[in-house]
Amino acid sequence: VPGMVAAIRTFGELLHLHPHFCTLVTSGEFTPEDDFLEAPEFDLGRLDAVKRQSDLLLVAERLLHVAPSARVVIGGDGPLRDQLRSRAASLPNVVFVGPVTDQSAYYAAIDAFALCSEHEAAPLVLLEAMASGLPVVATAVGGIPELVGVPREHSRVLVPVGDIDRITATLVQFA
Repeated sequence: VPGMVAAIRTFGELLHLHPHFCTLVTSGEFTPEDDFLEAPEFDLGRLDAVKRQSDLLLVAERLLHVAPSARVVIGGDGPLRDQLRSRAASLPNVVFVGPVTDQSAYYAAIDAFALCSEHEAAPLVLLEAMASGLPVVATAVGGIPELVGVPREHSRVLVPVGDIDRITATLVQFA
C-alpha cells in the first residue's frame, strides 16, 4: 500500500492539489521534534474554521478522561493556528506539528485518522490515510461518504458534523 500513497501524493502534487485538513490520533509518544517532521515544504492541512479542528480539541479534552495516553496530533497551518494553539494550551495531549514534509512517515506514526470538516468535496488527505491502512473516522459530508464507501466498524466510520461523543468513542475503539 505505500506505493499507493506515493502515487496519490505525486498525482496531487502534479495537479497542485494539497490536502485541506488532517488531524491524527496516536497512543504513542509524538512530538514536534520527531525526525520526520523537520524541514517542512508544504502544509499537510489547513487550519480553518470549515475544517473544525476545534471539534478535535473537544475530542482531546474527552480523551484525557477515557484514554489518557492518547495524543491528538494536528498537522498543517492556516488562519486559525494561533487561536487553536491558545485553546489547546491546557490540553497536554494535543501536539501541533505545523507543516509536514514526509506524509508517509506521518501516517506511519499514528494509529487513526480523523476528519471533522463541515463540508468537503473529495479530500486527498482522506484517500492517503485510507491508502496507508489507517482506520478513519470522518464527517458524512460532500464526497466523503463516496470515498469511504461502506462503513466498517473497525476501520471506516462516518459521523455527523459536530458529533464529539461519536468521534471520541470511535477513536478510542480504533486504539
